[in-house]
Amino acid sequence: MGALRALVVEDDAKVAELVRCVLAEAGVEVSVAATVAEAESLMAEAMPDVLFTDLSLPDGRGEDMLRLMEIRGDRVPTVVVSGDLPGAGNLPRWAVAVAKPLEIARLPGILRDAVRGLGPACSGRGGISGLCDRVEAMTRAVEETRREIRHAGWAR
Repeated sequence: MGALRALVVEDDAKVAELVRCVLAEAGVEVSVAATVAEAESLMAEAMPDVLFTDLSLPDGRGEDMLRLMEIRGDRVPTVVVSGDLPGAGNLPRWAVAVAKPLEIARLPGILRDAVRGLGPACSGRGGISGLCDRVEAMTRAVEETRREIRHAGWAR
């Protein structure tokens, strides 16, 4: 089995890069799309194992993309990361909504919630629980490095 695949659909380049870096560091193959059209094209080529999407995109709404995925039966663990959560409407039960700014330390728990939203059918899906464990370990390592830097007096 190959590496897990993630699709990040985000028009804010800084947020997209942050999520991409964290997932790539955990061994995930990451594709990035800035629009619904780009995301649909990438999903037509290969459905990701996990999806991160914004709600407000230049050419449409993230929840519309999720509704189309649901109609097609393309349910994957999904994390909706948006500054527009009050405007989220009705997200599918398999999507977890998270407000911007995204706290990377919360990412393992957020991923686990997204996997739980799909229920038992997702439990073995591409090793996603292993991804959660890798992201959690990486998050701990980043926090430890921050503590060491503060302790050494390098940070203000």
